[in-house]
Amino acid sequence: MKIIDIHHHFFSTSTITAFEKMLGPKTMEEFKKRMENSQRISQFQNLKSPVEQAQILRKDMKRKGIDQVLLMAFTYDAESAFEAHQSYPESFPGVIPFLNPEIDRDSNILLEWKEKGAVGVKFYPGMWNKMRFSDDSLFPYLKKIEELDLVPLIHFGVMKGATQRNWPINPLELKPWLQRTDLNLNFVIAHFGAGYLREILLMAYSYGKKIYVDTSGSNDWIFWSPWQDLTYVFEKTIKALGSDHVLFGTDSGLNLLRKDVIDRQLGILTDLMAKKIITLEDKAKILGLNAKELFGI
Repeated sequence: MKIIDIHHHFFSTSTITAFEKMLGPKTMEEFKKRMENSQRISQFQNLKSPVEQAQILRKDMKRKGIDQVLLMAFTYDAESAFEAHQSYPESFPGVIPFLNPEIDRDSNILLEWKEKGAVGVKFYPGMWNKMRFSDDSLFPYLKKIEELDLVPLIHFGVMKGATQRNWPINPLELKPWLQRTDLNLNFVIAHFGAGYLREILLMAYSYGKKIYVDTSGSNDWIFWSPWQDLTYVFEKTIKALGSDHVLFGTDSGLNLLRKDVIDRQLGILTDLMAKKIITLEDKAKILGLNAKELFGI
């Protein structure tokens, strides 16, 4: 059974420079202090070139049973992920660059990304200063994404590592894009909505065919929600959206692949099979077949 991780943040030596440019001096200092306090600063200092980092990641994939990874590229750092993809396309069949419309003001950047190996685009509206995801000004980007057959993936909900100026964004901001008749896109919502699963399930009542979720991350937002545990979240999501609309992901990055996330989610899927809530075919879809079809990889 092929396993594809659709949510992996790619780090290399160029990522530090990208962060400095993206965050600005003041926020970068805050970030560095958090890294020092968490003893992660040494991990940044030990990062290698994009190709070397890709080689390290490929070995980690083999150890942990992951067949392919879609590389997520931070703002100002897309080229490093494209280099890794082009060096090892069988392991990294596509790239998902971050797109910030307050920085990437020309939607034609999407064509350049597509030609280099992009299969999707990551939006993180909670980090935007002025725009909302429901703003009309986002339409040219979404229309270009549709034209290029890319997949939009959005982080709504709570944000780890956010600054005081950031705020969780409700996935109900998808409303204008789901209702428009001149736009036909499927939307992937990361981390089961990161605290907004109820809203996703409500939207699924009318727009379920256009909504996907990825399972990535610790999903510890559950501790502050009425959902009893991650197994229950999987079960409710699969019942509402169908197994065709759930995509496996880890939200890995600086520490390579997160074995705790992999083991936990594989265990949950095994439990759901034992309870006859899903079949072996459903499990195969969630772990890789859905990603292969949706992203065209």
